[in-house]
Formats: sequence, C-alpha cells, structure tokens
Amino acid sequence: MYIDSANVKEIKECIQLGIFKGVTTNPTLLLKENKDRILQLKKIANLEIGQLFIQLEGATVAELLEDLTKIKQSLDVQHSQTEIIYKIAIDKSGLMAIKAIKEHHPNLAILGTVIYSTEQIYLASLAGCSYVAPYINRMENFGINPYEVISAGHTYLSGRNSACQIMGASFKNVLQVKSAYNAGASSVTLPKEILNKMLEQDNVTRAISQFNQDGKQLIKQVSKGE
Repeated sequence: MYIDSANVKEIKECIQLGIFKGVTTNPTLLLKENKDRILQLKKIANLEIGQLFIQLEGATVAELLEDLTKIKQSLDVQHSQTEIIYKIAIDKSGLMAIKAIKEHHPNLAILGTVIYSTEQIYLASLAGCSYVAPYINRMENFGINPYEVISAGHTYLSGRNSACQIMGASFKNVLQVKSAYNAGASSVTLPKEILNKMLEQDNVTRAISQFNQDGKQLIKQVSKGE
C-alpha cells in the first residue's frame, strides 16, 4: 500500500501508521502544493519513506528523457534510504522512452501509468515495467470496467511469471479499493481521504469507546473494593 500525496505533512502522518511501502506523486498532486517541484520531491525523499514514485513529464521521447536527466541530477538521495521509481505514461512515446532508459539504466524501476486497458498492461510488462497503475475511478467514469482490466492483466502476468505488479490507482471510495484487490491488484495507492474512510468506521469507533469505558469502570470498581 502506498500514499498518494505530495504533501509533506500528510505523508509524515501516514508514515506513522507503519503500513505504507512508500509514496506516489504526479504533476497534479505537486501542482496542489504550489511549490518548486524538485525541492518538494527532495523534501519527500528525505523522509526516507522506502519508495518514491515520480512521474516523468513530457509528450515526446526527448522531453521524457530530458526530465529523467533533470531529476537524476537534481534529486540527491545518495544518503537516503528512499528508492526512486519513475512513472511513465504508456503510449507510443512512453514505450520508446522506456526502451531508451532501459538501454542505459537496465536496473531502473519504472511504473507504467495512465493505464486504461489490459493491452497497456501487456505492453508495459513487455517493455520492462516493474509496476502498472490502472486508473480505477477514471475508467469507471469512461464506462470501462477496471476490475475486468485488472483481472485479465493479472492472469496475463501470472501466466508468464512476470515480476510486473499491478498497483491500483485513482480511487474515490473504499469499495473501489476492495474490488481492485479482489480483482488481482498487488497493491494500491491511496489518498489520505480514502485512508481515513477505511479507518473511521462508526461501529469500530463505538466498540473501542465501549472497551475503554469498561476498562475505566473496572479500575473504579476494584479501587472501591466492589
């Protein structure tokens, strides 16, 4: 499970739960922070969060490769425990960029993003991506069944013993998260508001409150010799 955020405060709060392997970011999340992109990414990487996913920006192969060079030169994490993984949208330019990157950096982990179809999962895995990120809510908005896409993708990857993992993304409710896992996603990336909905359940809150009240009541009874 990963935190989908570029907000340092949010990330720090979520890390304390001990359930996240890292953080996923994208240009939209960074825009919300309204801060220098590289400086913000450095702040996140310095939290030593395990893995940090950074999306390369650009519409052409040249632009994507230029952005990779910029990030690699600017984001100094040599003294950090954070692994940088690069996100690349799976289209023609993206596939060509992945090929060029793998030729020079064969061990560099890449996530194929902007996934709307099983075909993209096939292509991303063949290109050497370590992860693919189907956009759950966005697919539903376009009338695409994201769980069929994940299931078919999972069958394809499993049948070929591929190391590529499916990471569900773009969630708007908890049911989508559960359905993505049930369909075969290996992991998911969650915004803080969805995480809160998973944690803040009325039945759970009431049960915890009752247990705490009973615990205090027992202390009172014992102290009175009842």
